[in-house]
Amino acid sequence: MDALLVFITDDFSGGNWTNQEVGFAIARGVPIIPLKVSTLDPYGFMGIYQGLQGNLANMSWTAGQVFEVLGQKFDGSGVLKSATIAAFVNSGNYFASDEAFKRLVKLPNLTASELDELVAGYNRNDQLYGCYLINKQEAFFNFIQARSGNAYVKSGQVIQKIPSVSPAF
Repeated sequence: MDALLVFITDDFSGGNWTNQEVGFAIARGVPIIPLKVSTLDPYGFMGIYQGLQGNLANMSWTAGQVFEVLGQKFDGSGVLKSATIAAFVNSGNYFASDEAFKRLVKLPNLTASELDELVAGYNRNDQLYGCYLINKQEAFFNFIQARSGNAYVKSGQVIQKIPSVSPAF
């Protein structure tokens, strides 16, 4: 595991394995994010961590908060970037596409191969190229253009990189 997100509910301590799972993560040095979804505060070994307030009625907002914390814990690591790219290219519905795009635009320093992966994923996933939220005002297309040193063209729903031509001498 790369991180442990602990949902602290009122009955968390009653689980047969919850405390052992937290202890295992602590022993391995894995980042722990206690997510408070009740009145219970982190306790025991988790007591050294600040609990992040979650909102079960608004999981999209809660996911954004978790993403921000993970960004701090994995600063400079490719783990969060890879997961964010995978979440975007594999989006299963328009809402997930929009949420994944909101996180994608926060990523710094995308490589050429990562941008190629994003474009290929966009071109093959109808939940991306059909999503009004990421295509209004050409948001995804403009994002790719701004992050890349290459030029792109959009024809219908397909985005293609324009090959650079070396000058002939």
